[in-house]
Amino acid sequence: MSKASDDEALLATVRADLSTAHLAVRRKHQPKPNARERAPFVHVPVEELLAGATVLAGALELLVWIYILREWHMRRSMGVLGSLPVTNVGLARWGVSRFAKRRAIDKLSKAGLLHVEKHGGRNPRVSVAIRPRERGALSGERLSNMT
Repeated sequence: MSKASDDEALLATVRADLSTAHLAVRRKHQPKPNARERAPFVHVPVEELLAGATVLAGALELLVWIYILREWHMRRSMGVLGSLPVTNVGLARWGVSRFAKRRAIDKLSKAGLLHVEKHGGRNPRVSVAIRPRERGALSGERLSNMT
């Protein structure tokens, strides 16, 4: 074999196939799936979670509080202010009964964490009473579990 044929063979192995080069560019520019499209998640401040956990008894009541906080924060991030309905259907997806919903909302309301609007036989509309500036470390208050 000659030096020229060795060089040609080497060049053939490293040469790009231009017929598939455009596919790599298209793949690169495809939008990534949004995190919200993959799976729902809960992201709430610990102070708010603990505030409700201190007045509630049981996992189902705590799920109601987490559901309310999640919906409230999602609505505020989209610019929707005001109260939100707490529906039996929405909480049923989380495995929470209407009875646990009622108990949790009553306890959270008595503790001053929720403002509740009841409209005879309809789903209650709630507003979270914790204001962002009043939460734990944000107001300069030191949290007991932080060192």
